[in-house]
Amino acid sequence: MCDPKTCSACGKTLDRAFFNKDRTRVDGLDPRCKDCTRAACRAVYQRHHEKHVALKRRWKAENRPKPEQREKSRIYANAWRAANPEKVREQVRLRQTVLRRATPPWVDMRAIKTFYANRPPGHHVDHIEPLQGKDRSGLHVPWNLQYLPIEVSLRKYNHTDGGYNL
Repeated sequence: MCDPKTCSACGKTLDRAFFNKDRTRVDGLDPRCKDCTRAACRAVYQRHHEKHVALKRRWKAENRPKPEQREKSRIYANAWRAANPEKVREQVRLRQTVLRRATPPWVDMRAIKTFYANRPPGHHVDHIEPLQGKDRSGLHVPWNLQYLPIEVSLRKYNHTDGGYNL
């Protein structure tokens, strides 16, 4: 090990790479190792989970767009699409490219088409693992598809199960 540092929480002596940066400290590193910091953050999250969920839900309820705002937004979006057909085509091409790249050559396309064809009314076909996630990406395969009600699907956007509130 080069230039070791001792964790103030667990007492282990580790390489400096095992500590988060902290500009306010003399040595520029957090006194706790990354594992201890992670465990402490997890404990705080679990202790205050219900409170944070309640705050998020209240904020969303208070800040949800009113029906007239949604209609105004819909009119604006339709006008933008009509004024920018080339940009709309480019978005469609990009989506098709992402879908093509996420579809392995060995997948049974009939199963995917059947899944889409059997979609219940008022539902979207959703990828459980998003095709373009922030930290990981899923494949366009039948076992990565699910039916979600439209409202839930739009709220979920590009997240996995834990990334949105129902």
